[in-house]
This record gives sequence, structure tokens and C-alpha cells, in this order.
Amino acid sequence: MKISPNRLAFPLRLSLLCVLLATMGLVSWPALGQEAKVKPALMLAKVYHPGVALKDYWVSEKYDGVRGFWDGEKLWTRGGEVVAAPAWFTAGWPKIPMDGELWAGRGQFSKAVSTVRQQIPGSATEAAWRDMRFMVFDLPTQPGFFTDRIQPLNTLVAQINQPWVVAVVQYRLDDHAALQLQL
Repeated sequence: MKISPNRLAFPLRLSLLCVLLATMGLVSWPALGQEAKVKPALMLAKVYHPGVALKDYWVSEKYDGVRGFWDGEKLWTRGGEVVAAPAWFTAGWPKIPMDGELWAGRGQFSKAVSTVRQQIPGSATEAAWRDMRFMVFDLPTQPGFFTDRIQPLNTLVAQINQPWVVAVVQYRLDDHAALQLQL
């Protein structure tokens, strides 16, 4: 059976439209249907190499955990799966989308992955979530450039006022030597 290119293009266009609408905040990720397993369109870090004009960029620690995206209603992985976090973990979070990392601490990557992948609530899962942090590094639907979103992000995280929700510190460095000193 031969499938025409147009039959393949429609689902792709529909998926791209859904991602665009969700990214713009016009629909929420859950409204797109959990079964669709739509992957959030998230900003990805780039690998640094000497020669980059560092003073034009913001620098932050890279947390080794599981990418988490709060769409204003639910927490999602980068792969488009709903995270079954305990209700207390996201209670009081704003309707504003937040992008970050679900992190269990330095050297605890496997613990972070295991905790996030747990889909059945229970006392063991509850205890593991007590050690988790949501390290927020962007408000993707806020207007402006990344630089313009840093202060609103810090303000929002302060208003959430939960010790497991942390604004990632962003800073600037002048050059390669300053970066090496910082590392």
C-alpha cells in the first residue's frame, strides 16, 4: 500500500500547530490530549566552545536531573509524559508555564529519574519526592528575550515560596578565562 506524502503531512502539521498553540499559551498541554504525547517545544542549552562571546550570554549551573515543564496545570517531561508528582509538590503553583529541571541533588541523577518515572503513589514515592527540587530556569511564555524574563522568574519563584521550587541563578562572565575560573 502506498501512502501519499499529503496523508503523512497532515498529522505532522497538526502536531506542529498544537505545539505552537501550547507554546504561545493559547491552549494548555493537557487540552491537547495526554494520549497524543505531545512533546513540549523547549529551549535547549548549547555546548560551549572557546571563542564564544560570553558577555553576550547568561551562564548557569547545569543540573543533572529530568527536564520538567509546568504548563500551568500539569507537570510534563521533555518527552511529553505527565509527571505523577504528589499533589502537595505542585500545590499553589501559578497558571504561568515554568521550564526547569526536576533534580534530586548532585550525583543523584538515577534517583531523580526513578522518582519522576514512578506513576503509582505510595509511601516510598512520597519520601523520594521530599528530596526533589524543581530548578526553574525559564518562563517560556513571558514576553521578551531571556534577559527580560529573569527578574519575573525570580519574583514568581519567591511568590511561590516553597523550598522545593528554586530559581536557577543566572550570571554573566566576561571571557573564557573567567569561565574557567568559575568552573
